[in-house]
Amino acid sequence: MFLDEIFESDFFLMDEKSERAEWFYSHYHSYTAEDIYAWLWAGEFGYPPGQYPDADLHRLLEDIRQARYHAGTIRSVWEPLGLENHLIKINIAHYADAGCPLPRLIQLSERIREEINPNAMRFKSNWNLMKAHISEGADVSLTQIHEFEERIPFNMTPFIAHTADFLSQFGVHYRIVPADLFFDHFPEYESIYDRHERESTRTDPGRNSGNSGEF
Repeated sequence: MFLDEIFESDFFLMDEKSERAEWFYSHYHSYTAEDIYAWLWAGEFGYPPGQYPDADLHRLLEDIRQARYHAGTIRSVWEPLGLENHLIKINIAHYADAGCPLPRLIQLSERIREEINPNAMRFKSNWNLMKAHISEGADVSLTQIHEFEERIPFNMTPFIAHTADFLSQFGVHYRIVPADLFFDHFPEYESIYDRHERESTRTDPGRNSGNSGEF
C-alpha cells in the first residue's frame, strides 16, 4: 500500500511537471536553449547571486513604471517559473493593477531568501524533462540543446541569462516569490492557476489549436 501511494504521488507529480513544460513551449513563441535553461534555473534557484531586488517601496514603484513600458507578453498577475512550482514569477504591473498590496509583495519577495531550497540534482532531472518535451518543429532542436550543454559547465548548474529577444516576451521587471506563501495570502489566484492569457498569439494554428493559455 505504501509503495502504491509513492508511485501514485510520483505519477501525478511527473504529470504536473510535464504540463508546466508544455506551458513554457506553448506560451513563448521564440526561445533558445539559453532561455529554456534560464527559466528552469530561476524556478529552482531564484534570483541570480547579488541580484535580489531592494526591499524598498520606491524601487518597486519604479520597477512597476518600467514594467508598463516594457511589458511581457503574458497578461496575468503570476506565471509558472520552472517545473517544481516552488517559486513563481509575479508580473508586477498586473499585480498592482489588480489592487494587490505592494508592501505584501515586498515581504513575499524577501521571504525567498528563507524559503528557497535549491537542489542541483533535481534541476538536472527537470532539465532532462524539458528536453524530452521538445517536439519536431520547435524553436530549438535537441542538437542545439546538446551544443549548449557543451558550451557551459553544466554540472555546476551556473546562472545563464535570458537572451534579449526572450526578455522582450518575458519582461525585465518582475518579482520572484515562494508559491505557497503567495497563495496563502492570495488564494483567489490559485483557483485560476492555469488561466494565463498571452498578449500576442501564434500564427501557426497547428501549434495553437486547443490551447487557450491553459496547462
